[in-house]
Amino acid sequence: MDYRNNADKYCGLATDGGLYNCVLSTELGDGTEPVTLQEAKDWAKIEQDADDDLIEELIIAAREICEGFTSIGFLSRMVTAVIDNANGSFRLPYGPVTDDPVGTDVDGNDLELNYRLGFVETLGRMTVTYTAGYDTLPKKLKTAIKQQFLFMYENRGESATGLSPMAEMLLAPVRMVL
Repeated sequence: MDYRNNADKYCGLATDGGLYNCVLSTELGDGTEPVTLQEAKDWAKIEQDADDDLIEELIIAAREICEGFTSIGFLSRMVTAVIDNANGSFRLPYGPVTDDPVGTDVDGNDLELNYRLGFVETLGRMTVTYTAGYDTLPKKLKTAIKQQFLFMYENRGESATGLSPMAEMLLAPVRMVL
């Protein structure tokens, strides 16, 4: 049976439970950027201060692109995810998860989550709150952010988009395919 024309079933949005696990929405708390303005400027060999605001925006964008590619949270923060765990064995987004997640069902009742080895085993639609990401980002991931920042800074206004080839090379071995 082909569910591509039935978005509710395909994405797991049906009220009776979908066919697949999916994240319905996420809210991310604040965290501290792992790459500072000065680190980015040193990496790019930028000595003037005129582009500081742009550089800070590009650092955030570069981190978000790297997080999106790897499905890993690069900074420690509180995450609230609404998920539909139709099949079990659901990996929470923006991991690594650094504390025990807390869950509520669709009616707001507390759930006893079966969480082990990085996966939620409890079935159904729920809201899960947890702390995830790195307190200290590994050097390889930090280098990827700086490389992505440099790619975006050097190619601003150009048609070059996406992940920098160097950042992709650094991130590919740790990429989590969900």
